[in-house]
Amino acid sequence: VFLKEVKEREKLQQWKKQNLDPRNASRTPSASREAGRLRYSSPVGASPSRSLDHPRALDSAPLPARHHHVPSY
Repeated sequence: VFLKEVKEREKLQQWKKQNLDPRNASRTPSASREAGRLRYSSPVGASPSRSLDHPRALDSAPLPARHHHVPSY
C-alpha cells in the first residue's frame, strides 16, 4: 500500500512538472516551478478591489474643491 502511494505521488509530481499552471508558476521568480498553494482556490473573487464590473468607491465620489490658501504675512 505504501509503495503504491509513493508511485502515485511520483506520477503526480512528474505530471505537474510537465503541465505547469501559469497562475501558480508566475509566483516564483523563474516561473519554472510552482510555488506553494494559492491563498484562494480560484482567482474569482480573490481581489475584489481589482474587479472591473463595479465602480470603486473613490472613483464615484467627486473630489472636493481645493482652494489654495496663501497666507498673508
